[in-house]
Amino acid sequence: MLKFSNMYRDEIKHTLMNQQFDVLVIGGGIHGSGIALDATARGLKVAVVEMQDFASGSSSRSSKLFHGTQVDLREGNIKRATELAKENSILVENGPHITQPIQMLVPFDKHSNLKKWTTRIGLSMLERAASLPKQDHQHFSKQATKQKEPLLNQDQLLGSRYDIAYATDDARLTLEVLKKAVQLGATALNYLKVIQLIYDAHGTIIGVEVEDQITGDTGVISARKVVNATGPWLDDLQELAKEGNRFVLTKSVHLVFDRSTFPIQQAICFTHTDGNRIVAIPREGKVHVGPSEVCYGVHEVGYPGIDEADMIYLLEAINAAFSEVNLSKNDIVSSWVGLRSSIFRNKKSHTNR
Repeated sequence: MLKFSNMYRDEIKHTLMNQQFDVLVIGGGIHGSGIALDATARGLKVAVVEMQDFASGSSSRSSKLFHGTQVDLREGNIKRATELAKENSILVENGPHITQPIQMLVPFDKHSNLKKWTTRIGLSMLERAASLPKQDHQHFSKQATKQKEPLLNQDQLLGSRYDIAYATDDARLTLEVLKKAVQLGATALNYLKVIQLIYDAHGTIIGVEVEDQITGDTGVISARKVVNATGPWLDDLQELAKEGNRFVLTKSVHLVFDRSTFPIQQAICFTHTDGNRIVAIPREGKVHVGPSEVCYGVHEVGYPGIDEADMIYLLEAINAAFSEVNLSKNDIVSSWVGLRSSIFRNKKSHTNR
């Protein structure tokens, strides 16, 4: 029986507190879930704890697309692009119920550093390197692009092409991975917050003290290895370990509009005037647009709201790329913000845009 339900909360918590695990994963997002699945599949005894809902953090606040490869191709990183393309193929094969291939129109304009022939060569190289089925990367003239997406700004437009992207339900993907880990033997429970690391006489971490966020009770989970997979809260755990801050947070903002006010014909990946790539995806009568990414700092905790600069940045990008659209703040019907952690490489101050 798959015990991955609040109905078994007391039983699961008792198991966590009364056994020693090979690996304890702190964090129930996609990284923690993936680590748990990999370790469990290798025969290790694995526990997973999460202080909130599973997938409640960055793993439910993405652009709702699986890996893109265009950034790596533009930077000449064929190896990285190949790795991500292979992962795309694996996800499509293993999770067809949560992965939807979509055609995404990619316009070329004067702000874009994507060119027709270099892009076609790069995509062909990627297919060969990743052993992917060969696709017809259709390229379109300015006039053909106008027919496909009349809202695009014709003054800047040079042409376009179709890419295959993979839309996914990010939160459901995380839960599917974690459920598989539990099916293979992992023990997972949310609303358990790590409040203290436990060391042996040699200074090695041998477990954690957790606080039940529902009852307030505390207890100890023992493990030979403890993995920090807490995403934006990596440094909180680092501070418990007295290792100092090593990560900086990046805020990723998305806006949502009614499709009646932003009636694009298909998913589009367009270029802001500063060269950043932004995706607009129609879905269930809405269009979500993003991301706008800015440095958020190294000590902030929790998910921030969207400020004026975030809204203006994306609105300016949309209105510049789509000449017949004049969206304003009043047209925004919803939004979300994700946080991701990056390695802190220098001591320069980081500020918002």
